Amino acid sequence: MTVKKIKNMSVAADLEFKNKVIGCAKKLGKTTSEYIRDVVEKHMQLLDSEDEFTPIIVKIPNNVKNDKQQLEKWLSERVQVIINTLESQD
Repeated sequence: MTVKKIKNMSVAADLEFKNKVIGCAKKLGKTTSEYIRDVVEKHMQLLDSEDEFTPIIVKIPNNVKNDKQQLEKWLSERVQVIINTLESQD
């Protein structure tokens, strides 16, 4: 396995944003740098112009994610919203 050489990069952020980033990293058991690299990498993958897909991010409420019927109902209620949003972007 090849080890990539890491170079420092500076990012300016206000204290509230910095604290949110640090908190998210800690929740995932990562260093702040690891977390930021992962988030930026995922974002770049979503924006990859060679991809044949339109990314849609859906936050599913915890109270429906483990109940198949509730999850299907919740998702079906959002399908038209997604369709309308995509149509308005064309």
